[in-house]
Amino acid sequence: MPDHRTIADRFLDFYYGALGGPPAGLDVLYDDTSRYRTGGREASGRTAIMSLIDHRLGGTHKILTAMAHEAGGRSEAGSVIVAATGISFSGTDGAAIPFIETFRITPTEPEDEAPPFLIAVQNFQPSLN
Repeated sequence: MPDHRTIADRFLDFYYGALGGPPAGLDVLYDDTSRYRTGGREASGRTAIMSLIDHRLGGTHKILTAMAHEAGGRSEAGSVIVAATGISFSGTDGAAIPFIETFRITPTEPEDEAPPFLIAVQNFQPSLN
């Protein structure tokens, strides 16, 4: 099983793998609790995040840090929280705007089986160093 850093790296590669639309099966890999905060604006959910990036920031951004940890609480057993920070670059003036992004990845299988998101992320190579 990958460590949490690998999960974070690979999930973010997967999440942003198709900016034109969600990668196939993304909705069954995690609960879309994603939050994106930048420049005084916030968006929730992949569609809203992509709209905010495309509209305000010209779709250009770079992830600087990524981390993951197990979610706390009984109802969140097996879930992993992924958090990322980065910089978005404005499409109009090239200004760098910091952002924070968080996700909750929730397995959909019983605990004794490999969670689908782990199977999926194991197929992707991490791009963050």
